[in-house]
Amino acid sequence: MRHQKALEAHRVQREREAEKKPRKWPKGKILLATCLLVLIFGSYALWQYANTPVSSEETPPSQETPTQTVPTTEIFIMPNGTVYPSTAPILNVRNSYYKFKADINSSIIVGRDNIIIDGAGYTLQGLVNGTVGIDLTNRYNVTVKNVKIQNFEYGICLYYATRNVISGNDLKNNYNGIWLDYSSNNTIISNTIMDSEGNGWFKIFL
Repeated sequence: MRHQKALEAHRVQREREAEKKPRKWPKGKILLATCLLVLIFGSYALWQYANTPVSSEETPPSQETPTQTVPTTEIFIMPNGTVYPSTAPILNVRNSYYKFKADINSSIIVGRDNIIIDGAGYTLQGLVNGTVGIDLTNRYNVTVKNVKIQNFEYGICLYYATRNVISGNDLKNNYNGIWLDYSSNNTIISNTIMDSEGNGWFKIFL
């Protein structure tokens, strides 16, 4: 009887000592928690690096903003009369009258008949590399007036174009000022054409 009581007292004492000791996590849980912490801190560090602005001193030369504006696209007067892109500085009045609101560094390709294009004294600027300032291919009854056109290979090109009016324009430093090819019954009047290395204006007779 005394022996049993001694054993029982020893067991109770061991249980109390076990309750006082801190519980240890299994090794698997410790490893998992460590991996999660590494993943969280690593993702945060990567996010911080990706969102850190690059100073101007670190910007590669190829990414610097160009200082000279050059033609990078064309402006289209679409067959339905709308202007593309819509950001082009051209006032569109009822899809029939188009007036410049600023200088333009681009070519204009006309796809609509029976309209007026008024440059309002602004400049249409290009590069002499095969570009056309105002392209009137297959156009009928289009008036182009008051535009300063410079630095194109063809300032104004009429190809298979009929009954158009080119009036009061200033064409300078274009390889060819006004070019007519397979076109008839067009009126070209009161234009100033200067410094054309090729032709001031040229017509191919049928």
